[in-house]
Amino acid sequence: MKTLAKAVTASVLVLILQGSVPYLLGTSHVQAQSPPDATVSDAAMGKMNTYVEFLNQTLRASESLQRYDSWVDMKKGPTGKERIIYGMYSLYDVRELAGKALASAQ
Repeated sequence: MKTLAKAVTASVLVLILQGSVPYLLGTSHVQAQSPPDATVSDAAMGKMNTYVEFLNQTLRASESLQRYDSWVDMKKGPTGKERIIYGMYSLYDVRELAGKALASAQ
């Protein structure tokens, strides 16, 4: 029975935090919430998309280094006796994306 009481209490708390209680109680004294400013959201979303695109294109360099690290002792370098040698990944030209990321940071 205590478990049921805890579950009901937790559910009511969630509904209170979500602002759904007035609807459940049948009261119509709910204040209208204005929608968030779409231009601010679009600008922030555009900025984040620029950063994510830049990050996705530059991750290939760190993946290439990890691949090299998988078969080489990074402190000593290659010995020439390695049986398995993985090549490096090709990298993308990110100069344009770096410029966009720097511009959006300002």
